[in-house]
Amino acid sequence: MWARRRSDPLVELFLNLPFRQSIAHLQQELAPASVSQLLEQTVAFYQLQLQRYSEGARYLEQRGLHDPVIIEELGIGYAPGGNLRGHLATLGYSFEVLLDIGLINQQGRDAFCRSVIFTCRQYGQIVNLYGRSIGTAFPHRLLPRSKGGLVAWDAIGHSSPVILVEGLFDPAVLWQAGLPTASFAANALPANALYLEIVRLVYNLVTAFQRHCLDESWQYLTLQKLRYRLFLIPGELTRPQNRPVLRLRPSPMIESLAETILARAARLKPLQP
Repeated sequence: MWARRRSDPLVELFLNLPFRQSIAHLQQELAPASVSQLLEQTVAFYQLQLQRYSEGARYLEQRGLHDPVIIEELGIGYAPGGNLRGHLATLGYSFEVLLDIGLINQQGRDAFCRSVIFTCRQYGQIVNLYGRSIGTAFPHRLLPRSKGGLVAWDAIGHSSPVILVEGLFDPAVLWQAGLPTASFAANALPANALYLEIVRLVYNLVTAFQRHCLDESWQYLTLQKLRYRLFLIPGELTRPQNRPVLRLRPSPMIESLAETILARAARLKPLQP
């Protein structure tokens, strides 16, 4: 029995680890797992913490995200702080490995302390984690490594059309609303290049719309004020036949504006190829 339970006494002595953790440490040193496997175990831990700590779930609810299926599918979790290092140590990961990946800081504290966690996958593997702080820390944090491409692209890449949105919460909320074809461009060059091209196209379309379809009083409005006046309209999101439909309340002002826009648009000449 003693021979079966014996580990390396140097590990137990110098690292001050109990028997089970010293075995796990030796296994990790002899056969180091991939970074993706480490991140998978980290995400699984954060998902469990989301179920245990109500503050993470409350923050998601405030951001309009409450569907447990979507939350699980996107790999969303919560990092309360203070317990990640101990958990991963029992799986054999050393302080140096966790520090090198960026999961903990020099003091051994969770780098994502009090943050909602999103997973960034590429080709089915986790390549990074994004943390949205709900405390006083800097609101956005990513691990110091590749961010991957379009978020959830493995799930929606076959769809047409695809909606490219601005932030990680946006695709989650759109999926929840019945539009599972939204993605977010992470910090990969091809993804960001595509995103910037789309942003430029949208800006040009909005500018052309403002110049040619709106009257003179609208011409000098900033994009933010233009969006506010055009789209901050009382309405109700309904779901006839389980499809999201935005219904606007009857308003003479809105009807007059719509008629003006349509009349001006009808006078425009078609673009030449």
